[in-house]
Amino acid sequence: MKLTEYRQKRKLTLAEFGEQIGASAETVRRYEAGLRYPDPVMMERIISVSKGKVSERDFREIAQQMAARRAERQRSRSAAA
Repeated sequence: MKLTEYRQKRKLTLAEFGEQIGASAETVRRYEAGLRYPDPVMMERIISVSKGKVSERDFREIAQQMAARRAERQRSRSAAA
């Protein structure tokens, strides 16, 4: 289950979920938007708080999106040079 789906089903705001895992609302927003990937400690907190409903597997798509963005930025820089 995606983090956004989990949080919304439980009617939690970004800030409320962030408080449960020890992160800011902005950090949770970035996780949900695919702009940031949780470090191992934060990943464990998310899994624990969600009782396994949100897992590391659910973040794979985010990791792939982040890698694609990095590759695109590198291509853009190379083309501009």
